Amino acid sequence: DWQETLRRKSRRPEWFNALIEELGQTIMTRINASADVNPVNLLALVLLGTPRHALGEKQLARQLSLYQELLAHKPTPERVTLTPKSAKQIIEYGFTMEILQRQEHTLGDIISIRPERAVSLTYLRNNISHLVTLHSLVACCFLEHRKFRISHLHKFAALAHPFLQAELFLPWDQQQIITALDEAIGQLVMLGLLVRDEDGDTLSRTPDNPESVMQLRILAHSLLQTLHRYLITISILARNGSGVLSRAELERLCIHTAQRISMLHEFDAPEFYDKYLFKGFIAQLRKEGYLSPNPDNMLVFDRRLEQISTDAQFILGEAIRQEIDRQTPLTENGD
Repeated sequence: DWQETLRRKSRRPEWFNALIEELGQTIMTRINASADVNPVNLLALVLLGTPRHALGEKQLARQLSLYQELLAHKPTPERVTLTPKSAKQIIEYGFTMEILQRQEHTLGDIISIRPERAVSLTYLRNNISHLVTLHSLVACCFLEHRKFRISHLHKFAALAHPFLQAELFLPWDQQQIITALDEAIGQLVMLGLLVRDEDGDTLSRTPDNPESVMQLRILAHSLLQTLHRYLITISILARNGSGVLSRAELERLCIHTAQRISMLHEFDAPEFYDKYLFKGFIAQLRKEGYLSPNPDNMLVFDRRLEQISTDAQFILGEAIRQEIDRQTPLTENGD
């Protein structure tokens, strides 16, 4: 009788907004769990994860094959469909669709995305990027570290899950996330990108294998900008202090900082400073109890927020922490 209830009441009942939010989350999560992995979004996922949107032809084929192998098994949801084309056929399709361009070279041709297609391809990449979120989370840990404990990965995945779920509509709930993460780790070990040490709780990069290091770096890029946005938000809060910023001020500072970092590092990724992504993360911080407004409508937080920052900085490394700190203003007009 919900429709009759709404007609009789002068304002929406308390349950209405929460129900609509839950319904929307459920629909989007089920859509993502039924994604179609096709040649175009696979090419976008791989090449947009490189600094110049380019790879050697052989390297591109190997990376495409890696993604196909990862997505063909758990934790990929059962309803996901995967193109039957081989890596070579996917590359040929990219030329047919005028997505790719070739630069001939004596040491091997270089394949890149046509510059005018790069921004539009981010949408197609985002249709499947959530499917490699857990593999990417693992890969991020090896950008700055040669070894990493699985127990630390479990802890960080559980901590990050509510925020990744809210933004990416992941098909794994809080209870499923650790099992799914272990499945992703098992795949990376099986494919030779990582080695599980004798203690069973430590992962290492494959020694003397620069190819696997490069593959991990490309894989990490799928999630890296999301983690950077999270760290930007938390760093701005920490630097300004509890009870200093309003929600609107925090959003503005986040967007300006991300824009500046994007401009300085010459990557064209409008979603990196998308205001709605920052608004969503800040809203989720409030929902999870990390932030709350005081009587003056300023955001207050406790040491739990500092712990997220510490964990993220440990995973992402000193260089990105220093860069974000350099670009983080104390006020909207700060240096």
